[in-house]
Order: sequence, then C-alpha cells, then structure tokens
Amino acid sequence: MNAKGVAVAMAAVPSAEPAHQLAGARGPTEAHTPGDNPAIELSELLHDAVSAGIVERDDAELIARSRIAGHRVADIAHHRGLRPRTLWDRRQRAELALVAARAAC
Repeated sequence: MNAKGVAVAMAAVPSAEPAHQLAGARGPTEAHTPGDNPAIELSELLHDAVSAGIVERDDAELIARSRIAGHRVADIAHHRGLRPRTLWDRRQRAELALVAARAAC
C-alpha cells in the first residue's frame, strides 16, 4: 500500500478521542442538550426517582458517586464505615427498583 492508500485508510478509522467523535457527530451550529449526556440524564433520573419515593436519597447518591463520578464502591464503603458487599447489594437493589419503575411506565 502506498502513502496515499495509508492516509485514506487512516482517515476511515474512528478515533477514540472524544473531541474528534463530537466534531464528526454534530455540525458546528448544533448545540448540545442535557439529554445528550448520559451522566446528566442519569442524574435527572435519580433526582426524579428520589422525589417519587422509588429509591432513597442515600441509594441515589451511591449510584451517582459510583456510576457518574467513578468512585470505587470499596472507597465509598470505607468512608461510610460499611462493608463493600453491603453497598454493592444496596446499589443493585436500587438499580433494580429504577428498572422496575421504568418498565412499569
């Protein structure tokens, strides 16, 4: 393959660079909406679920800290003086409650 063929092949390879992906996904005039960001969408879902009594505030915070902020469940457990398995189970129950509530809609 010559240099021109390599350049064409490289141009077709998707980039792992987020800025590159966003640039290709939207035109320069299109604005981002809050629904475009999964973290914002999950945050809003958790807020609504707490307001509706689907999950407790502490469980929503656990989901947000571990799923959005990327904190390790073991670190959160240590900070709260709990065993990691306790928080893993609590998070799983809360997430299942969210799924069940969503399925009921």
